Amino acid sequence: MTFKEITDSQEESFVSALAAGQYNLLLGAGASMDSSNTMGLLPTGEAFKDELCGVTGASTKHSLQRVFSLLDEKQVDKHVTSRFINCRPGPTADLLSRFLWKRIFTWNIDDVLQRHYKEKRRKQKLITVHYKDEFKEASSLSELMAIHLHGTVLFPEKGYVFSREHYIQQAQTINPWMSVLSTFMRSEPMIISGTSLDEPDLDHYLSFRSELTARDDRGPSVLVTKDDDAITADLCKRHNLLHFIGWTSDFLEYCVKKLPHPPTPEELAPAEMKDLIPAGISRTATIAFNSDFELVPGSAIPATNSRFQYGHVPTWQDFAARLDIPQSIGPALVVQIEKMLADLKSPAKLILLAGVAGSGKTTIVRRAAFELSKRGVKTFECSALSRIDRSTADVLNAIEGPTVVMVDNFADQAAAIAETMGRLTRPDIVFVAAERSYRQLP
Repeated sequence: MTFKEITDSQEESFVSALAAGQYNLLLGAGASMDSSNTMGLLPTGEAFKDELCGVTGASTKHSLQRVFSLLDEKQVDKHVTSRFINCRPGPTADLLSRFLWKRIFTWNIDDVLQRHYKEKRRKQKLITVHYKDEFKEASSLSELMAIHLHGTVLFPEKGYVFSREHYIQQAQTINPWMSVLSTFMRSEPMIISGTSLDEPDLDHYLSFRSELTARDDRGPSVLVTKDDDAITADLCKRHNLLHFIGWTSDFLEYCVKKLPHPPTPEELAPAEMKDLIPAGISRTATIAFNSDFELVPGSAIPATNSRFQYGHVPTWQDFAARLDIPQSIGPALVVQIEKMLADLKSPAKLILLAGVAGSGKTTIVRRAAFELSKRGVKTFECSALSRIDRSTADVLNAIEGPTVVMVDNFADQAAAIAETMGRLTRPDIVFVAAERSYRQLP
């Protein structure tokens, strides 16, 4: 089993993105077919529908969604929850857990992934998310969120989505996880596997993806299915997907051959960052810090083709090429930070640069960060997508030498930074923040 068509460059890009943990998974029932519980092997969607038809007396010509709508609460508990709980994970789950994944979206309600990740030490800690839960991001690559779009047997009281009515209700309420997957489907690297191609859910999410929205600067997205016909070919063409012909297990075995020794989250940390963080810092804290902060380089190759001139945030290469317009506040800001770093009598300090949109705040603080790094000051840029981890203070306390932390869009992290500063035990650290004036805290 292999890709129907794939170029050498596409394969190289795929393996690179797989190794970096950049892929999102979207899984259907086929990904759990080799797992079982006391009632036997887990059924496919079609086999499960036949089981429920036997319970309700419905004709097998009807869809699973319509048959499920006939079940009462006791029948749901007996024939749905009990049918998919306390699973014994099969070989597919073992293959899957060998790799780092950005997120797992699944239509399955079983607990196969949870049982597998709990029973054996894996590279990532699995976090179970029900479709009714509020949106949140993993704190680092060491955490893997498994989002159950149709509910899960682990939280049966929160309900399942099988009937069309339930599905429509979720769409009408602007369910956060449906919205998130719709957004990710546009351009993020996706692997869709174990699902029937004739599902309204899949059609809905794929409708957001096209040849135009899919990005060529990331790993190619993949559709894994044994179906190899004109419909599948058209689907892949319209949504810019590579077609892997086979089962989910076949695809994962292919991944193992191409990447027999996938890295751990720790191994993906930049070498420069590893050298800065002492060995005594815990694995979890190290991964979280690496996820939330980037080390500002002390030098960079000058940019020759910059997007900064078209309104994008300046890169370190742009600063090396001096494409930014000199502003008097820049050198003064660097001098002020150096004075604060030298002041060992005061605790950690904060400088906030506020101004209206478009006034150049981000460029000024990034230029200052670049200049300080060139002078040997350990300088970090906060790149957190969600609230920074509480262990940040432990890492900063352990790093030796004057340290600067740059935080753009400061209001998003104000509470977390305040908490971090309160836990710092060293004075030679300065936080340099930028924010729009109207978002200043009272």
